[in-house]
Amino acid sequence: MMNARRSLGFGLALFGLGTAVALTQAGPGGQYKDAVVTTWVGRDHWVTAFVMAYVGVAAALALLVVAHHARTVLGSRGGAALERLATVGATLGAAGWMLSGGISVALAEGDRRCRPASAIP
Repeated sequence: MMNARRSLGFGLALFGLGTAVALTQAGPGGQYKDAVVTTWVGRDHWVTAFVMAYVGVAAALALLVVAHHARTVLGSRGGAALERLATVGATLGAAGWMLSGGISVALAEGDRRCRPASAIP
């Protein structure tokens, strides 16, 4: 029981911290200006975007640890609901981060026609 509680807490902490780091570092925020968008799709930002997409996927998959231990810690009723919600959250979160990373991959590997002319110096 103690290991299940620790694993549940570890999964929640990893999800929260990983998501916060990935969201704050992955893309531009606040007011969208041409200079900010140009920097975001520029060559200097591609590595950061790739790494943060993987951090986001890892954080989303940490919810599977929560789903695995939820029923043990919370009992049959509340644990079953949290288990299902965590599984759906992990699935949707990982898919969303893969989509976000996919845009960066498309900009990095695509030819000049798929990149905005003003965005790539």
